[in-house]
Amino acid sequence: ANVAVGAAAENLAISPDGRWVVTLNMETSFLPTTSPAYAPQSTLTLLEWNSVTERLRARATVPFEGVLPEGITFDRTGRYLAVVNFDHHHALRDGGSLDFWTLVEGAAPTLAKLNATLDLPRGAHVVEVVP
Repeated sequence: ANVAVGAAAENLAISPDGRWVVTLNMETSFLPTTSPAYAPQSTLTLLEWNSVTERLRARATVPFEGVLPEGITFDRTGRYLAVVNFDHHHALRDGGSLDFWTLVEGAAPTLAKLNATLDLPRGAHVVEVVP
């Protein structure tokens, strides 16, 4: 069975325990701001893996400001995510960023952006946890 995620999924991360999958979706953030199809936000889609039914279930899709998000990874605990944005359309930001998120479990699991960002030069692509 298929499960829907945001448009133009660029990358994905799987939690260390295999329970959670997060797709990094460009949506139409890569289009020129003058394009009628342009949208200023990208999204993250949180999926939960059920090992009994062997199926993924979409739990949340969360928008965020970022152009061409490229890289995503869970930390070793599976509680936090790092997301790399290639660039930003926001006039006060020059270049890309590394943004941090947390997995919020419970009855309605979701992702919450933390107030932690590292500015990067435009064009950043990859982030990974080194063992």
